[in-house]
Amino acid sequence: MKKINFFIKILALVLITITASANAKIIDVWPGQSLQEVINSAKPGDTVIIHGEFNEAVDVYVSGVEGHPIKIIGDNAVIKGNNISRDGFVFRPNSSYIVLESLRIKNFSSNWGLALYGNNTHIHISNVEIDHCETGIHLTAGYSGQEPMFGAVWDVSFESVNVHDNKVGGLDCTSGPCYNLTITNSSFHDNGIQGFGADGIAVEIGNNILIKNVTVFGNGGDGIDLCSRNPLFIENSANVTVRECTIANNGMQGLKLWNGGKAINCLIHSNGLEGLVIVYNGNYVIQHCDVVKNALQGGYAFTAGYPEINPLGKQDELNVIIQNSIFAFNGNLTKNNPTGIWIAYSKSFTTQNSIYFNRDFEEIYFNDTGESITRDQINMNLLGVNFGVDPKFVNMNENDFHLKPMSPAIDNGTIVEIKTDLDHNPRPIGEGYDIGCYEFTSNSYNFFIQYLNY
Repeated sequence: MKKINFFIKILALVLITITASANAKIIDVWPGQSLQEVINSAKPGDTVIIHGEFNEAVDVYVSGVEGHPIKIIGDNAVIKGNNISRDGFVFRPNSSYIVLESLRIKNFSSNWGLALYGNNTHIHISNVEIDHCETGIHLTAGYSGQEPMFGAVWDVSFESVNVHDNKVGGLDCTSGPCYNLTITNSSFHDNGIQGFGADGIAVEIGNNILIKNVTVFGNGGDGIDLCSRNPLFIENSANVTVRECTIANNGMQGLKLWNGGKAINCLIHSNGLEGLVIVYNGNYVIQHCDVVKNALQGGYAFTAGYPEINPLGKQDELNVIIQNSIFAFNGNLTKNNPTGIWIAYSKSFTTQNSIYFNRDFEEIYFNDTGESITRDQINMNLLGVNFGVDPKFVNMNENDFHLKPMSPAIDNGTIVEIKTDLDHNPRPIGEGYDIGCYEFTSNSYNFFIQYLNY
């Protein structure tokens, strides 16, 4: 009986697919029509093209099928929320297999601009701008620390989205979870006021998350804050990767990984508090990152396992590996208040071929032993092949963290098989891998010469 039911389901899926291919159509929708009504008339494989401006909130109830999504594409299209007191463009529970492209959503000032309420899968969103809403993008519906109202979201991707000038946050997954979430080639900036919740990207619960080629700057809270409540729901270290990202000028912390993860080729600079924070037990790898000019308002450059007031998870097994990274010029230097890095457990901390140049009398502090590692001790290789030297950036005042020709970071990295840098140049160039997020190139040299001539 089970085999018969299985074959019936397969046959039904084949019939739906064949029907979708044969009957797929293009549906145009113009101002004066009901955008919601037209979208919800679409069938698997159909394409809805939105022309012009609509002052309308939209609930999407329909779904495509695998291989035949419903496509919703804008043609100079804007969805506005002027005088509308509800969420803007909403994927209702169970709405799945949809592509949303080339659209602007704005002015849902007291509500979410774009929302997936839950139990949504295979949603791809690209070339979408969201601004002047309460929160730009919200994934799942529910309250912090509670089960989601309608279920998780999974297999959701954002590409080339620009989320800015929203009242609270850029992208928020509360209560979560978000599984198989991908964000690429996008920007989250100038969202929120300084304070809790005003983050560029925040995911409370999630796994299998990739954030790549994304700039996150000028947000009132943290830049990127991932998996803060995972320990309550997910036992193992999270599979999270943040790479080729610039995280800068956020009011609070730069990059915060709560339950494991990787940071690769990231530039984290000029954030109000700590540049990089890792919190609960998990496996953490930091490779080819620059963590510079952070802690402008206080805190450390980087903390691993710093005690939480009301911890949600354990903090006794944070396995931290740092390779080919730079931690330099952190703290409020105008007030002569540099700051180093804080590590909970010395035995679970490994640093290889990295540069530390923050506070000469205490570059690294190990809380379990009470030991302070000075800059001279780093230079004497007490921590392996690491360096307590000025990395020699092209123009730190202008936030140009490319390497000068005489930088000690050039060719002094260890082999970690990272094939490109933050500028997408190949690695390595020259005799070895360079330390930091940038590989030294002829372009770096030309920029340096131009700076000298200027």
